[in-house]
Amino acid sequence: MSDTRKRFSVQSDNSSYFVEGYINENADFKKIEVGEGKLRLNLEQVEYINSIGCKNWLTMIDRVKSMDIEYHAVSIAMMTAISMLPGLLPPGGKGAIKSFILPYYCLNCNQDMTLKISPEELKVVDGSAFVDMHACVHCGNPAVITEENSEYLYLYVEEID
Repeated sequence: MSDTRKRFSVQSDNSSYFVEGYINENADFKKIEVGEGKLRLNLEQVEYINSIGCKNWLTMIDRVKSMDIEYHAVSIAMMTAISMLPGLLPPGGKGAIKSFILPYYCLNCNQDMTLKISPEELKVVDGSAFVDMHACVHCGNPAVITEENSEYLYLYVEEID
């Protein structure tokens, strides 16, 4: 296994923890401290999570279960894992997804990008999920969720509702 697959870190500032890299057998969440109030986790840089990483995550969730947890900028990899294992969110409504990452595509400059979306931006009409178009970060023209990526919207609807 290459060294990049072993890269994992947890950084913190005064109010949030930033989880980065690969959540696997090397993932150590001991830096995440139990306290009072809310625990804010930024998951934008989570690139991968495997079954042992899920076990390590669940151990951390159990350790901080007394806290309300906010999930910010949930990466596609982490959201996919949450959809397969809903237990990755704390039970009893103690975990809330505040924002998540969606893949977009620019029809003008043919660039792929990701954008951070809040749950309020997700709309469900007659069983179909969608978000508004956003401006391309490269050229400013409209960027859309492609049909290929629209499956992610249903994943978010299930976990955010």
